[in-house]
Amino acid sequence: VSYSHRLYIFGGTIGHSCHVLIHDFTHWAGHPNILVNKAFAIFCNVGMGLPSALGFGIYHSDHHNYLGEDGKDPDLPTMFEVRNVKSTFAKCLFFLFLSLIYAFRPFIFMHKKMTVDEIVNFIVIICTDLIIYKFWGIGALAFILIKGLISIGA
Repeated sequence: VSYSHRLYIFGGTIGHSCHVLIHDFTHWAGHPNILVNKAFAIFCNVGMGLPSALGFGIYHSDHHNYLGEDGKDPDLPTMFEVRNVKSTFAKCLFFLFLSLIYAFRPFIFMHKKMTVDEIVNFIVIICTDLIIYKFWGIGALAFILIKGLISIGA
């Protein structure tokens, strides 16, 4: 089995499982204590390579609070996306980069002040990325980053 097949099958499955757990922990559904939920969300985020868990929780909460409201629900496509993602090729590109689009859309269009929790999440993930790079090299770090990108939509 080729590297790309292993990356897609194993990395994508593990990564998607981590995303599901992050989703549940940011709903405070994993433990009665909110701090424990935040810690586990960050722990699940370690294998994704990009700090996103607690920021996701904030914007995902807005998604539930403003479900379907244009300009308030961060999961709704922007007008740019609606106008420009029409062809099969554009839809394939959109799907390929869905993780990045999903990650950056709220920050670009509905930016909020960064919280202390998000800063802690950022520091922990960047430090673990550096540790992975130091001990296992660029290949391991690339695997984690690519796995994190393909595990939401693909």
